[in-house]
Amino acid sequence: MLAKTLKFILPERQYKILGAGRTDAKVSALDAAFELFLDGEPLQDLDFFKGL
Repeated sequence: MLAKTLKFILPERQYKILGAGRTDAKVSALDAAFELFLDGEPLQDLDFFKGL
């Protein structure tokens, strides 16, 4: 779902995602994290991006 969303909001950008989370059975993803690597220039407005 994360990759699909990023493809929608950053359609012209190349990116890679490094995810972190638990792999135990029946554990929710309420507290998951990821690192986003963008090719090219950085995001212009990081606060706007985080608020989407």
